[in-house]
Amino acid sequence: SQEARSYSFLVFITLLGIYFFIKALNENMSGNCVPVSEHTRKSPIFDENKYWVAYTASRIVLLYTHYLGFFILAFEYLFVSIFWKRYKMALKKAFYSGLAMAASYSVWIPTFINQAFYGTTYSYSYLYKPTIKLLIEMLCR
Repeated sequence: SQEARSYSFLVFITLLGIYFFIKALNENMSGNCVPVSEHTRKSPIFDENKYWVAYTASRIVLLYTHYLGFFILAFEYLFVSIFWKRYKMALKKAFYSGLAMAASYSVWIPTFINQAFYGTTYSYSYLYKPTIKLLIEMLCR
């Protein structure tokens, strides 16, 4: 049950990011970057890029949640690179979004390298190193 919790959150944050990604691409494609009315307007930069900001934030959370987020992110950027003519207006914003993700993830790189070379820090005391003797004992039960 402990492992299942991160996977459900992984699915949720992936779908949320895909939603913001599609909204951001469609907004840039149609040119609907119209700011909100003057009395509720906070920042014109945020109003024009709200979906990109939300997409970037969701992807940062995704990358910190699970390493599978890198594959999801790679496929999204592959999509933009394949259809770059259609989403020309979004290329610059997608690049800046990627830079923000890389900058925010850079603090985790030492931990990532440590886990890649030395494994996780979890102590799986209930798991034994597989040996022939252990296999025979399990089969003879």
